[in-house]
Amino acid sequence: MDPIQKLLKLMDWQDANRTLKVEEKAELMKLSDIEFEDKLHQMALDFKNDGVIRA
Repeated sequence: MDPIQKLLKLMDWQDANRTLKVEEKAELMKLSDIEFEDKLHQMALDFKNDGVIRA
């Protein structure tokens, strides 16, 4: 996945959940494609369950 695709996914995620901090975006962008997808999914579950995202 190229960086533009990751950014688009982050934008979509933010629309559905909450705005991410710059630090969170930077950490996510460093991850491999699989880790990136898994982390976004887990963050969405955490946020929907209790409104808190764990780092």
